[in-house]
Amino acid sequence: MKYFLDFDGVIFNTEALKQKMAALGIEETERSKALFDAIHAHEPSFDVATLMFADAQTFLNAHAEDCEIVSSYVSTSTSHNGDIQTQREYQTTKIALSGATAIVGPHAVHVVGRSKSEMLSGLKFKYENRGMDCVFVDDRLEYIKEAESLDIPAFWMDRRTHEAMQENEQLIQNRITSFGELEKIVAVWK
Repeated sequence: MKYFLDFDGVIFNTEALKQKMAALGIEETERSKALFDAIHAHEPSFDVATLMFADAQTFLNAHAEDCEIVSSYVSTSTSHNGDIQTQREYQTTKIALSGATAIVGPHAVHVVGRSKSEMLSGLKFKYENRGMDCVFVDDRLEYIKEAESLDIPAFWMDRRTHEAMQENEQLIQNRITSFGELEKIVAVWK
């Protein structure tokens, strides 16, 4: 089984990063490698790796050879989007500082623009030709739909509270709240 995983909101607690930035007086719109230097200047002991979700770290460690990270560097808020190179460097740096790159290897980290379709299509072709099944996990429904349009089974990672999830109960069938849930579902497939 090959797992194609989004980064922000799936592996990495982006909301906690925003809270850290606010607590340190750093503008939420700051999206460059310099952000991490600014955080370190304010709080030298802070480690970005502490923002990786615990279940994600466990999952990546257990399945390092089977995971590919497919992350978009384009923010959903256009006010956060600067030049393409700065955005790509910011996302790549964030993934590396989280520890995810060290776990899966740099060859398994793919930072893409607005659409993930081309990368997902290529990865699906690569691994299905090797006789491997593939699944995709993301926290944004637009990317779930992209994966489904490519006939890749997709799971919507929704880490919100149970009450908040009930509001969107009918949005998607394959909703999970943890990597433990994903492992249980995949175990049934095998």
